[in-house]
Amino acid sequence: MATAEQESYETLLRAIHELYHNPDQEVKKRAEKWFDEFQRSSVAWTSILGVLQNQSCPTEARHLCSIGLRNKCLLDLEELPKEHVSQVRESIISLLLAPQPLSTPIRTQLCLAFSGIAAHTPASDWNGIGMVQWLEQRLAGEQMPLSVIRMIEVLCIVAEEFGSYKPAVHPNRRREYCRELESYAPKTFQLLVFAEKRAEVVQDPKSLKTLLQAFSSWLSFAGTEKILASASMGANQGAPQGASLQGLKSHPLIVLAFGCLQSSDMEVFGMAVDVMCALVECTLMDSYSLDIIPESSELVQFLVSSALTLRPKVSQYVADALAGKDVFESEDTVKSIARFLSEIADSYILYVAKGELETQNILEAMLDVAGHPDNDVSSMSYAFWYRLSKILFVGTDPDTEASIFPNGAPQNLVNLFKPAFSKLVCHMVRQATFAEDVDTWSKSEHRDFKSTRNSVGDIISDAKLVLGPEATMQLILGPLQAHHVECSSGKPFDWRVVEAAYYCAKTLARSMPFESALVHNLLTAIPTLPWHAQLGHTSCATVGAYSSWIAGGMKKGTLPDASLLTSLLAFVSSALKDGQARRGAAVAFKHICDSCSGILGAFKEQVFSIYSGVVTGSLGSFESEDVIEVLEGTIFVAMAMSGEEKQTALQMIVQPVLTPLQAMLNGSTPASEAQALRLLEQLEGVYKNVNDKQMVMQLLDFTSPIFDRALEVLGANVECAEKVCGALKYGLKTTGKHTAQHLLQHLFTNIPLRFSRFSHPCMLYLSSELVKIFGGQAESHGWLQTLVSGLVAEAHKKLGEIKSFDSRPDIVDDLFLLAGRVLSYAPKILFPGNLQGGPQTLQSLFSCAIAGMFVHHRDALISIYSFFYRLLTCGAKELETLMVEGGPVLVRRVMAGIAGAVPKAYLQDLGECLWNAVLLGNKIQARSTLPVAGKLGTSWLYQCLETIPVGVLTNQEKQSFITAVDTSLDGKSMSMRELNKHVKELANICRRNDKATEAAQACLLGH
Repeated sequence: MATAEQESYETLLRAIHELYHNPDQEVKKRAEKWFDEFQRSSVAWTSILGVLQNQSCPTEARHLCSIGLRNKCLLDLEELPKEHVSQVRESIISLLLAPQPLSTPIRTQLCLAFSGIAAHTPASDWNGIGMVQWLEQRLAGEQMPLSVIRMIEVLCIVAEEFGSYKPAVHPNRRREYCRELESYAPKTFQLLVFAEKRAEVVQDPKSLKTLLQAFSSWLSFAGTEKILASASMGANQGAPQGASLQGLKSHPLIVLAFGCLQSSDMEVFGMAVDVMCALVECTLMDSYSLDIIPESSELVQFLVSSALTLRPKVSQYVADALAGKDVFESEDTVKSIARFLSEIADSYILYVAKGELETQNILEAMLDVAGHPDNDVSSMSYAFWYRLSKILFVGTDPDTEASIFPNGAPQNLVNLFKPAFSKLVCHMVRQATFAEDVDTWSKSEHRDFKSTRNSVGDIISDAKLVLGPEATMQLILGPLQAHHVECSSGKPFDWRVVEAAYYCAKTLARSMPFESALVHNLLTAIPTLPWHAQLGHTSCATVGAYSSWIAGGMKKGTLPDASLLTSLLAFVSSALKDGQARRGAAVAFKHICDSCSGILGAFKEQVFSIYSGVVTGSLGSFESEDVIEVLEGTIFVAMAMSGEEKQTALQMIVQPVLTPLQAMLNGSTPASEAQALRLLEQLEGVYKNVNDKQMVMQLLDFTSPIFDRALEVLGANVECAEKVCGALKYGLKTTGKHTAQHLLQHLFTNIPLRFSRFSHPCMLYLSSELVKIFGGQAESHGWLQTLVSGLVAEAHKKLGEIKSFDSRPDIVDDLFLLAGRVLSYAPKILFPGNLQGGPQTLQSLFSCAIAGMFVHHRDALISIYSFFYRLLTCGAKELETLMVEGGPVLVRRVMAGIAGAVPKAYLQDLGECLWNAVLLGNKIQARSTLPVAGKLGTSWLYQCLETIPVGVLTNQEKQSFITAVDTSLDGKSMSMRELNKHVKELANICRRNDKATEAAQACLLGH
């Protein structure tokens, strides 16, 4: 080892030692940073391999270097000459075959490194025979069975990485590699059969697991055709004969996997299930079809019977778990069986729905899975029940949109499935029941249970389609009725049983008929239930969900009077006093008021008593969001009133808000920003929900000085400013063109001044709303232009001062939302010849948008790209002057974005921007000395592509892209969608590794 290499090697070992053993976190961070940078260098190859080949090096050093080698082989292999690639490949094989075996994690990384080399290296560079045969020949003379085991490990990882985007290869090479792997499959299956005959492999659980994993992985992308091809290839070499789908179940690897379904080793068993699931996929016509391949019917029967044979283990597990027995040892095995059963049921759902394939046994098996106490397992069945319910109810499979019963499923067939769906509902009610130890749950356990209940609600809704709402409700209430009988006999009240029933009943609220006695009895019982906070919360949610049912029942006469409504309103009022039930009670109050607003006018004293207690705090300390819920509910009732009664009601609503707010702002009481924020939020809620134009105009006139004072006193607080702007936004949307002119005059004069002082983006957003409301009125363009130009000038100045747009993406976002709305609703104020100041405003916006094209903020990026779309498609002739100078810069920045300056998620936006920029440029009459003279826009693109090095983008690829853009511009032979495919391809080429991306960026952005 040369001196420099030796020094690099020793530095590497020191850095790794510091990383793992130095107690100083700062030293660790520096060591980690050094290693990250080092592994990208060209000298890292020698040092990393040196550590791996030195058996005296610590295990952690060799493990970290194996990760480094993997990364080098995936990302930096292009930098090595072919002969050096061969040396690295040989070193990896030698390490895998080392007499002293490396640990499994290190071997996995070495196999991933080999897979990276395979992705980069064409078949012709494997001695002309391809990767798999090369591997076979290379290992042929090595010690058995080690060479066979290592071969399986390599082949397993290679298959698992099929289609991966981790290797930094050219997109054409990635597609070519996928085709190569598919062509290697027959030979690979032969090698796996050879391995299966080795006793040392099948008798060792780890090796057996890897063999099954390799088989499953190759089978997943190659399919059974390649197995049959391998059988035909090896018919004269002792390989299985009779290459047909009908006899495929006797293939040695499938026989092995089937036998392993009886294994007591959980990992081996899990891999055997993986093989079976992969085989299930192979029996279907394609991934979008419900039909099985006709020749595979025998294999299908074999797979179904294999799965159903395992079902008793699931049944026993569920029974034992519900009985409180210890089931830990069989947990993983049962999960694998549930996955196998779910794969069978989901894949063959067409035949299950038609009653043609072990329908009853499969239904019972899926009920066992659905009844599993662990939601991760139970949820494996949910897709099946959802699809089955839709097939029976609509006649169409929601996943494939295949029409199974064009005229709907026959009733006798639906009746066949009703018992299963009835059991399913009972399972779901049990799943929705809180555990006895709920009081000891952590936050994460509560979150998981909430997710479980959301799924339960969906499944009950699906079951309702088959059973009908009344029958489903009867099943839900079954445990509740049984518990009522038990309580009558002296058994203690169990809130969990009742709460689960009410939770599940809530999911049927939109479906129950108004005359349903079940619902009436369910709601009538709520105020009589013993109090428990969680039960109270759920009961309130149920009241809110059935508020429309109550309103509908009263209108139709199925509810003779308002006694049920008033008793439930009293219950909600009482629940508001309980801290744990308060959230559900506030939402329930809002829903009742919304659904029954016309009815509750007769009970306004009760409604306003609740509102007053919440707003003033006499009912307790409420979260701000709960106050808003009650406020909005009260407004719904007030808006349903008429005449002076409505005016009086609104005054009763705003008075408890405005009085303390004015006192704070005028200094009469100590100013608390938190309290002021709550009051401003409530005032915003008033404007958001009051829909009477005349009343809002009066309220705006009255509160305008209050808003001014709020911005003066509290303007530095961004949340307070947002609430003021939000209130004005909602108020102006309601009053629209009828807004008082003196108020508008005040706004467009003061907003730029406030923005200059506080830099709050909410003021930009409020202005965008003004443009949206008044942009269509020619008489408003003068003051709108003053407003917009003032704000753009201030925003341009601020963004220029901070330089990095990433520090204020909120300003960028709302600035270009404003600009986009100007272009949509009042474009004339931006272009010359209309209003003074327009050209300068447009130039400022354009330069800001160009500078902000790579801002690291989703909403800001979307606003900028939307602005460019509107600008480039607005059709204004005045835009040509701007584009002659700005067009080349815009196209260059767009190409930089495509080449990697922004995430791939925005490629479609960039493609549209490029297309519109080039199209507009080509329309501009200008001379050009470039080879594409006459097409100014295309010349901009040509210039950009010419700057990108050939090592990143070949001349043929450049020309192909220019041709695609030109072809798309004629609008005949290529659509925008097809152009976006070319944009994505170009992006993949330029982003294939860091060096290619950096080279493209350096040329396009000049750094």
